[in-house]
Amino acid sequence: MKAFLSLMFAVLLSACSTVPETPAAKVFAATSAYNVALSAAVTYKNLPACGQPASLTLCSDKGVVATIQKADNVAFEALKSAQTVVRQTGQTETSLQTAVRWATEAIAVFSRVVETLGVK
Repeated sequence: MKAFLSLMFAVLLSACSTVPETPAAKVFAATSAYNVALSAAVTYKNLPACGQPASLTLCSDKGVVATIQKADNVAFEALKSAQTVVRQTGQTETSLQTAVRWATEAIAVFSRVVETLGVK
């Protein structure tokens, strides 16, 4: 009986995952990923600056903050453009795919920068 219930649960989950993803849904997912990375980046940036007399073990390095900011700027602009494209009617499939891909890749880079630089 447990095996049957497990199988049914797996079938139900797979049915949910076969819903076609529209460009708008992909941009929505990218926005969510961006917000997660941005939250971590802001937390890091709000730490006391490293090297100050009162800085604790946890501190933010100016170079790290600058690198995060550059990646954030690119990701934000790509996301904003993708949101605009998917909201406009009459867009070609190519322009939709390009906008979504650009946003997704820029946010992936931003997320990796945040992870790589040890922002938690």
